[in-house]
Amino acid sequence: MIWKKIMLIFFLILSVIGCSKKIETQFNNKSLQDILLTKQGDSIRVADIFKPKSNKKRVINIWASWCKDCLNSIPENNILKKQYSQFEYINISIDKSYNDWSNALKKYEVLGTHYYLPSGWDGSFGKFLQLDWIPRYLIVNEDETIEVFDCTRLKENVLDDTLKK
Repeated sequence: MIWKKIMLIFFLILSVIGCSKKIETQFNNKSLQDILLTKQGDSIRVADIFKPKSNKKRVINIWASWCKDCLNSIPENNILKKQYSQFEYINISIDKSYNDWSNALKKYEVLGTHYYLPSGWDGSFGKFLQLDWIPRYLIVNEDETIEVFDCTRLKENVLDDTLKK
């Protein structure tokens, strides 16, 4: 009986350790080399979204038009984007196709700059982020360090706390 309890505790600890995400504070070079497409269809690297240098923190929103939570968050996010103009807002879609993404941009009013990530969940950027849920938000400082790595809901308190730092 005692061995069963010990084994159960061992497996619980192992599952918690095995499922936790590493919180990153810097993008790795491989993730920055992943390819994004602009609304005009041009290819750029993820690293290019940080050029030119900005004097604003950046909120990066990973989303898709097939994601109900992502679509439901658009109105609230747009309000926050207007209230918190101190940030630059970058939206990166992991839609299944460029056309799905392009059509969604026409249908939904998502404020900010837009890119499509063709490699989606499985590319080097998605793997770096350890994507397991969307929407997913990152807040990146002016020096390109990652302030907030794993946020699934953009809220006033997250933005306020980031501005205070």
